[in-house]
Amino acid sequence: MMGDEERHFPLHLACLELVSFCLTGSRGLSIHKLSLDKDALYLALFCLRSHPMRCRVESFQLVADSKCKINRWYCLSGYEFLVANPGLPDSNSSSEPTPVTSYLKTILPPIQDRQSETAADLPSRVKVDLFSRLPIELLFRIGGLLNDPSLSAWCAAFWTLHSVLHANNRFWRHRITRVSMLWLQELVPLLDDEELMSRVDVRKLFHQLHTETLPKPNITGPAMSLANRRRIWEACGVIGRAYDEMVREKAGLGTSLVRAKLLSEASPPSYHILNHELSEGDELWEAYYLSMMAKHV
Repeated sequence: MMGDEERHFPLHLACLELVSFCLTGSRGLSIHKLSLDKDALYLALFCLRSHPMRCRVESFQLVADSKCKINRWYCLSGYEFLVANPGLPDSNSSSEPTPVTSYLKTILPPIQDRQSETAADLPSRVKVDLFSRLPIELLFRIGGLLNDPSLSAWCAAFWTLHSVLHANNRFWRHRITRVSMLWLQELVPLLDDEELMSRVDVRKLFHQLHTETLPKPNITGPAMSLANRRRIWEACGVIGRAYDEMVREKAGLGTSLVRAKLLSEASPPSYHILNHELSEGDELWEAYYLSMMAKHV
């Protein structure tokens, strides 16, 4: 649809709840009362409308009974995770385990005490290490500035980093809960269990979750919903910037459809919205979400 024709941005209700949580920090979604500014969200998506969507729905209508009317749906074999219920991140411990917490408990990797002869001999073969003189807290701060692929490469390149960070559960716990996996708050109660974590290799858990929840074809089991949640969360980093801009626009000058149209006609950055191309990068959402959460502290 082009020009002044009405545009639709279809979202499953569960996905809309997750988008609302990402953009506002509020849980729950009422048809009649939203903390989410739907006008600002529409304008934000309108500005990003030129980007491709993998699965297209021609019309969508959300009504009070939370059902939607879908005229057409394109299904791709192997991409069923795209319609798996992402759920909302929940860090509240409960007596009844959820499918996500049950899944997480089954994949906790135990600590391995054995060390190969090659690994034991490595320190004696290291001649120069630029990071050996830095305090551990400074190494933690530097690591916090790197994205996940860069962090892995950094740790692999220097023996000091490997030896200091490899088995440091405190560092990897912070990485999971505050930097890389904010969308997986169900893991927080497990990481807070000191007795349990004394037997778990949190570094391996980090890398395992990063791999198993990566949005990719042919995912099965509980990882489907987590992969879909991660995918939507990443996209919200892009949507959030445009959404905040539209909220400020409304607060200062009222809803400016002219300004929105001018913004939409400009060359937008090469981002994708909810059905964006699959990517390993988590950095799309990090900067926005951290800044948004700071407002609610």
